[in-house]
Amino acid sequence: MAVLRSMEQTSIVRNLARWINENKWRPSLTVLYDLCSYGNPGESQRGALYMGEKQKGRGRRTQVAQADILVRREDSHTVELVVEVEFRKTKSGEAIAPRPKDLTGLLLAPAAADNHTPSYEYRNRYELRDTLIVVVTAYATHQMLQEDRQFANKLFHRFHVAECGVRELCVCGGATQQEVEDCFRELVRSRFFTGSSGRHDSGALDGFG
Repeated sequence: MAVLRSMEQTSIVRNLARWINENKWRPSLTVLYDLCSYGNPGESQRGALYMGEKQKGRGRRTQVAQADILVRREDSHTVELVVEVEFRKTKSGEAIAPRPKDLTGLLLAPAAADNHTPSYEYRNRYELRDTLIVVVTAYATHQMLQEDRQFANKLFHRFHVAECGVRELCVCGGATQQEVEDCFRELVRSRFFTGSSGRHDSGALDGFG
């Protein structure tokens, strides 16, 4: 089994956000990414997701998720893509995927939202409509990745998240940082670029060469 020690979460978030920005599938897209306190001054922008109207002084009470990367569409005022990059570490320092209970939260918390409202703004909602939600993480083997993809698909159907404006719940990853990033790029190409339509069998894509 591969030892996954070289995963750098901040680097992955920045690399994926910059790649999206350089490869927009629509000219009206805005890409936000949040590095918390690890980024350069002024680099991070919050992709906060809310259930209901964001109210002045009470935004935190209705915020249900905060994306690592959020892609919004300005012409339709909708959210196209929500990305969470998440690993947990073993005692030996290996980066591995979140436990099922944590993966559930990472996928369903954004799905529970109905809008993104920018920081310091109110009544400027971007609705979740045909939105893709993706968790990016580490997998030592293809089988482990496939198991979590099947789990994400079960969540999608069991909780009827399509009714909440969600197009698909996806998981991607690999055994190295390069494989993780490549898997995400392939997923985005298959869902958003010319010739893509509807939901896909995410098992057809993985980060293993």
